[in-house]
Amino acid sequence: RPITEVYDGIKGFKTFHEFMIKELNKGDSLYVMGAPREANDKFGAYYVDWNERRVKKGITLKIIFNHDARSYGELRKKLPLTEVRYIKQELETPSWIDVFGDYVVTVNVRTNPVCFLIRSKETANSYRKYFDILWKQSVK
Repeated sequence: RPITEVYDGIKGFKTFHEFMIKELNKGDSLYVMGAPREANDKFGAYYVDWNERRVKKGITLKIIFNHDARSYGELRKKLPLTEVRYIKQELETPSWIDVFGDYVVTVNVRTNPVCFLIRSKETANSYRKYFDILWKQSVK
């Protein structure tokens, strides 16, 4: 049965990311679609620390950045266990989607950060297929 949760505000945003890193194990993968510049502008230092812990734990990241976040993508792709691509400008949005394990989360940080989490194996598998399509259409 699907489970849903909402993480609200800066504290909720960080709580969700801490949950994610605890849920993922060595050899697991995280797929991110449409990471915007805005998120990295707001949470850059936190993401640096979070990604260092992700790499130490052995978690792979495949991330598709928005076109306007190329400078962050160039930094991120230097990390081990990390693959980076960029989405076309016309497909950019302020929200993005993370897929890991049986979870899908939609995140928006434009105003007050909010993360909408769904736990459903079927839904996560569907979103991984969407990710694969977008990955093939994105550029290095």
